[in-house]
Amino acid sequence: MPSPAQTRPTSRRSGFTLIEVVLALGVVAMVAVVVMSLLGSIGGSTRRLRAAEAGMRNAAVTTDTVIPESNGGPTSDPTANTTP
Repeated sequence: MPSPAQTRPTSRRSGFTLIEVVLALGVVAMVAVVVMSLLGSIGGSTRRLRAAEAGMRNAAVTTDTVIPESNGGPTSDPTANTTP
């Protein structure tokens, strides 16, 4: 049986290997790209919604825009000649 002085000490290194670090950084980068894409999509939707809301707010709602005025003809076509 070997004496304790003759045995080689086992040195166990703790830590990550280079490939593990590279893979972890790749996963973090992909998640960051997806999150940024989602945030950009939400921001674009918000801008479009606000623009549509402003357009609706600025729209003039009157009886002429809701019910167009007819020119007295049975066809309601302003270009139609109603004289016989």
